[in-house]
Amino acid sequence: MDEVGKYDVVLLSLAQQMEGGVPQLLDVLFGFLSRKTDFYTGADIKKAREMVLNAFDKHSESAKKVAEEAKKRRAEEQKRLEERRAAQKAKEVSVRPFIGLTNDGIEDKRIFVFN
Repeated sequence: MDEVGKYDVVLLSLAQQMEGGVPQLLDVLFGFLSRKTDFYTGADIKKAREMVLNAFDKHSESAKKVAEEAKKRRAEEQKRLEERRAAQKAKEVSVRPFIGLTNDGIEDKRIFVFN
């Protein structure tokens, strides 16, 4: 397993078990840092805040890129689907009866095929 996704299973399991979702997960994480580490007291509080914001900024940029790529793929898939539907519809043959009168007044029934 790569370093990036090393803890995904554990963190996803935690998030799924929490009724409060991501906000509760963040609260638990920062509570852990408060109780079990010197995160808030070991260095300047501004540095701790900066670490959090740097991590947030780093991951929000990659999340935006992934979301944009997914949106682009969905749009391309939708376009291909619409093109296939249009091509299929163009292939369908429309058959309509035509009832008219001939020059001598006799009813003329013919079937015309329209594409």
